[in-house]
Amino acid sequence: MRIVHRLIPLACLLACAAAPVLAESGQTPLDQVLAQDAALAPLRAVVEAEPGKACAWNEIGKSLARRAFFEEAQEAFERSVQLADDPVAWNNLGSLHLTRGQYGAARSAIQKAIALDPNFALAWYDLGAVDQAQLHYEGAVKNYKRAFELDPKLADPMLNPAIVNNIYMTAIRTMLYQETVGALSLPLGSTCGGAAAAGAPPAASAPAHAP
Repeated sequence: MRIVHRLIPLACLLACAAAPVLAESGQTPLDQVLAQDAALAPLRAVVEAEPGKACAWNEIGKSLARRAFFEEAQEAFERSVQLADDPVAWNNLGSLHLTRGQYGAARSAIQKAIALDPNFALAWYDLGAVDQAQLHYEGAVKNYKRAFELDPKLADPMLNPAIVNNIYMTAIRTMLYQETVGALSLPLGSTCGGAAAAGAPPAASAPAHAP
């Protein structure tokens, strides 16, 4: 996160320097980047051929956001959701707003994603991150918990590296435990012994020998 924040002032300086040129040409910052960024050449070809291809604008937004071109990425995501009400693109837009500290806009976009797909686990997780950023403890725990109920893999640091910095994980795991196996107030006994009690299938009996 520190690296991203160090890149923001440079991006702002470049944008300010280019503003007069863009105003004269009628191009937006996104148009300018698309015209010059070789890494975006394949996607530029797609949107030039099909300007209404929403998923291509979403991919452009992802590429730009990962390189801290936040203003341009936001414009790309906005073009995507204007073309198609896709929950993934809305959530990407919300995540970008969260990265930029625009919490109200982040919440609005992520809630739009959830309205479109109530089972979108990552959107619930990101909504929890908005609550965490705004120090809303109950909302953060509730939304993170919902995310893990929908997709337990989000708790895996290999798939979701941000989880290692989630200060609410202990509380969430405790709540999930209490609502499942921990809901039993007393231990349960078994009426079988040996392997059967441990859940193993009974051993097959030896076949009878013909006389």
